[in-house]
Amino acid sequence: MRYEQPLKWLMSGLFLASALLLSSNTHFSKYGYLFFAVAHTLGITIFYKYRDHAMLWNNIIFLTIDLWGIYRWFL
Repeated sequence: MRYEQPLKWLMSGLFLASALLLSSNTHFSKYGYLFFAVAHTLGITIFYKYRDHAMLWNNIIFLTIDLWGIYRWFL
């Protein structure tokens, strides 16, 4: 089994968990940004290998937004 497939499933699960955390509007919501950052980092790794430039840049831009959220919530 190729390693990309489990990473894609992990990325999808992290996106789902992130969205649920952020939309719950609780004390734990801020951790959604951390989950999003990990998922987008996985996306960058996967899409860089396949030279899928649109998805690569999409994940880079969203990772930047995630880092802004982490900065605002944690620092």
